[in-house]
Amino acid sequence: MAVIRTIRPTDLVALAAFEGRSFPNMALARGRLGGNHSFAVTVGTILEQWIISENRQTVVAMGGLAIHGLASAKHRKGRSVWEVDSLAVANGRDAENIALPLLEEVVRHAGQSGVRTVLLRLDQDNPMLMAARRAGFTPYQHETLLRGKGRQEGSDGVTDLPGRRNRLKADDLPLFRLYSDITPTPIRAVEGMTLNEWKEHQDSAAGRVREYVWCEADRCWGWLQVAAAGSHGELRMLCLPETEDRLIAIIGSGLAQLGKGGQVLVLVPDYQAVQARVLTDRFSFEAVGRYVTLAKQLSVRVGQLRTVPAGARLASGSSGL
Repeated sequence: MAVIRTIRPTDLVALAAFEGRSFPNMALARGRLGGNHSFAVTVGTILEQWIISENRQTVVAMGGLAIHGLASAKHRKGRSVWEVDSLAVANGRDAENIALPLLEEVVRHAGQSGVRTVLLRLDQDNPMLMAARRAGFTPYQHETLLRGKGRQEGSDGVTDLPGRRNRLKADDLPLFRLYSDITPTPIRAVEGMTLNEWKEHQDSAAGRVREYVWCEADRCWGWLQVAAAGSHGELRMLCLPETEDRLIAIIGSGLAQLGKGGQVLVLVPDYQAVQARVLTDRFSFEAVGRYVTLAKQLSVRVGQLRTVPAGARLASGSSGL
């Protein structure tokens, strides 16, 4: 039986040997989508990411002097949300039985640290889905990864819409309202029903990041984030209403800022079907991945008791929170 415990500095040699065997990393945090699923093996990376990092919790499955599995989670923008960004186990019939206690140990450490939610994204056909479910993770969102090219022919001619400007700190609340109007309640229950919860759930983009909003009066109807690393990049966006004209303008604006011909990725949740259609039909993006994100909730949302006049009713849909 493997021993599940927190990684130690004395595991350096065993960890290098484990990574050198090229076991795939099945946890698909956003920064690794569309790329290599193996670990980078350098002593500096091992020390910084797995052993001494204060922003990460790493546990291993030890069998004798060898590592048979590893799971690691790091904070999102807030400390109340962790995401499992590494999950690798030795191949064989016991793979699920190794992954299960690794995930359970990550969850245990999360609970001790006051974490509210632990997230895990996997390929929708990944065999570790069963282990994640057994560890108490519940699927709550499905997404498709679309890949296209920056500055496509014709995209430079897309007409921008009025009202665009750089995102400001003061836009947090209008953008939270935009997110709330677009996102189904079961997903918001995981990702944030309040402004603070939503902000803590955000994950950081890699590379040079620019953000824009489209606003009318005091309300924002569009948001675009462009993350660029060389000629490659990633787009994230929200738009309400999700009309083709508005989405074409937002997407075209993002592509115009990325190198011509470079790879561009967009991760689209299932509930944003119009966005996926515009990307594929208008901008020739293609689906390259299909994922399911699971959540382990470590706190229970409790309604707040309050008094109301006799005979009065709460407004329809009020949660009383």
